[in-house]
Amino acid sequence: MQEKEIMERCRLSFKTHKAKMLHEDDRYFILDWRRADGSVTYYVNYIVDKERGALIVSGDLGESIAVWYNSVTPEKLSSWISDIGYYIGKIKCSSDLYTYDSDDVIEDMKQYISDEDLSAYAESNYRYDSADDVLETMKEEIEPSVTMTSFIPSKELSEILVDMDENYWEWIGSCGRRIDLRVYLWAVGFQMAIEQLKEEVKLCQK
Repeated sequence: MQEKEIMERCRLSFKTHKAKMLHEDDRYFILDWRRADGSVTYYVNYIVDKERGALIVSGDLGESIAVWYNSVTPEKLSSWISDIGYYIGKIKCSSDLYTYDSDDVIEDMKQYISDEDLSAYAESNYRYDSADDVLETMKEEIEPSVTMTSFIPSKELSEILVDMDENYWEWIGSCGRRIDLRVYLWAVGFQMAIEQLKEEVKLCQK
């Protein structure tokens, strides 16, 4: 799924949400983001430490703390976190950040291990008749090595990979890693909440 589609999916998840500012002073900005019917489903609380440049997220979608270490406004943060990769780089602790899937691990590995590499390995190892046999063994090793939150290659998988690329450890850690949907939800929810509050201020000024 492309990032644009993910963002749209997140916006639809919040289509009945209403923003409520709980507190604002020179240092802190606090708002609740929940469904209009009061349900806690997809409820999020946001706290902005304007002086320290921190965004603290909690609620039904997990928790996280992102820090910029310089003074910010909620409006600035709203625009900054539209870049999810940039936002993740500022997150210091989180209940949810990345997810892993075995099919994604294979897909990413193919960027580094070619069909020629697999064929050469099969030819040099009596255990395998073809490149497909090697790939099948790799898949069998990957399946139990993947959880929703991690991928730790098995000893046998590592031994296969190092024979094809002695520097495999430089890229293996990122294979299969995808940004958790909740990170997108935190960002999109905050942006939508700020948009709502700004719109309410405009209406009041008319």
